[in-house]
Amino acid sequence: AGSPWAVGRGGTKIANSFNKYDLALDRGYVFERLEPHQIESGYAINWIKSELARIEDESDQTISSN
Repeated sequence: AGSPWAVGRGGTKIANSFNKYDLALDRGYVFERLEPHQIESGYAINWIKSELARIEDESDQTISSN
């Protein structure tokens, strides 16, 4: 179970992954976990497009009109 050839992630590796997720979240990153059917159906690309549009709209509001 603990050998380097074992399939899967052991407890320490999982804990380290969660620490990395926490650090990324603290820095403002957002994670969206997607299932294969969401990618195949087009949901994923539509979500990405809507997020990019939202970010662009927010940046337009912060630009000074002077």
